[in-house]
Amino acid sequence: FVYMVSAGIYFLIKEERAFESYLITLWTGFFLSMLFISIFPTGQELRPESFTRENPAIWAVKQIYAFDTNTNVFPSMHVVGALTVGVSVFKSRSLKKNCWVQAVSAISCVLIVLATVFLKQHSILDVFGGIVFYIAAHFIALGIIKMLDKTARTDKKINT
Repeated sequence: FVYMVSAGIYFLIKEERAFESYLITLWTGFFLSMLFISIFPTGQELRPESFTRENPAIWAVKQIYAFDTNTNVFPSMHVVGALTVGVSVFKSRSLKKNCWVQAVSAISCVLIVLATVFLKQHSILDVFGGIVFYIAAHFIALGIIKMLDKTARTDKKINT
């Protein structure tokens, strides 16, 4: 959530066009994912039933399992959200020359995707599904943005 919120706040403050694209893509991706799992509920049993030891890492994993259940896993909305941020940062005009931010964002995106698999929240199929849903959301968002631009240009002509 920190990754998504911080990108959203940055784009809101620094780059209005990127903010619009980011939000439309994110909302479209989440909407399509929620629509899919509403029609085709999914779940999986990848997680262990018990742990052989106790330590802070195991405690953290248990907290994640309690918060994020193993239902409605395909497509992975973690992947949709992470890719939306990663691609938005990569395409950002104001961040293009900041290699450090680009690298941190790319690494964060990859680590989020990998963590969902290693923590047994998602299978690799859920990840591939998330990638497909992100791509669909990206192209739908491009169409929506073009439509909004066309409407804005038409409104300008009418008002002048």
